[in-house]
Amino acid sequence: MKLFSAECIPNTKGDLGEGLLWDERNETIMWVDAFVKIINTWNPATKTLIER
Repeated sequence: MKLFSAECIPNTKGDLGEGLLWDERNETIMWVDAFVKIINTWNPATKTLIER
């Protein structure tokens, strides 16, 4: 059986994260927060979060 681990993404300012998408090309996780109108991109390798 394959085991996975989870970690929290720090310092997100959103209220409702939805539409989670794994971007295989860039190896990042993207999601939107419609309440605060932010598109988030998390890079797990560098642990950087970009909010647009």
